Amino acid sequence: MRAYRTSVLIVGLLLLAPLLMTSVTADHEWDHRLKITGKVVDANGDPARFVTAEIDCETNATDTSICGHNQGRSASTGMSGTFELDLHIHAANEGLPIVLDIDGQKFEMSVNLAGDDGEADESDRFLEIDYTLDHEVDNMMLFASVAGAILFILLLILFFVKRRGRAKDAFSSTTHKSLSLGGKAGSEDLIGCPRCDARLKPTNLKNHLMKKHYLKADEADSLLEKD
Repeated sequence: MRAYRTSVLIVGLLLLAPLLMTSVTADHEWDHRLKITGKVVDANGDPARFVTAEIDCETNATDTSICGHNQGRSASTGMSGTFELDLHIHAANEGLPIVLDIDGQKFEMSVNLAGDDGEADESDRFLEIDYTLDHEVDNMMLFASVAGAILFILLLILFFVKRRGRAKDAFSSTTHKSLSLGGKAGSEDLIGCPRCDARLKPTNLKNHLMKKHYLKADEADSLLEKD
């Protein structure tokens, strides 16, 4: 049962892993952060699953002052094609360009921290943007890889379960054999009572003769000496 629960847990984590993939979270107050929530579709209009969205810090892309705090930040889309990317953005970055690289395609935007009303507040630090790729996203290889990994883990668990079962059976067989041999070895140390069919340990025979056959101690000793 424990092996079964473990296998279910591992498979569940594998299936949920893409959904649990999140962006690197900035460790600052809201006025130093910018969260981009994006929904990505491919050229067919289908959700672009498990593609990476990252800051493009190549030449003539994202402003260098922004890249200094955000280089390497990335997020992955989930089953619905959405991602969340947290960036470290200062008020001084207002109007500077940010370029996102999503599955190899570039998307440019400008930092706008004042919003439509011109008053900067926390709500302006949360953006929801839709992205459309100019190419299709083929998830078949990814699904095949995940399915292969799940199958491999299940086979590995099955192997260890069977191996454990064989080891347990072997231990039981060895224990039973040892007990059987021990019983036989013990029976060879017993001696027969000269008055009945009982077989006893030599140290118990005199007591047996006195209690069961009502012999006196000297009579039992005399009878044992004769044997």
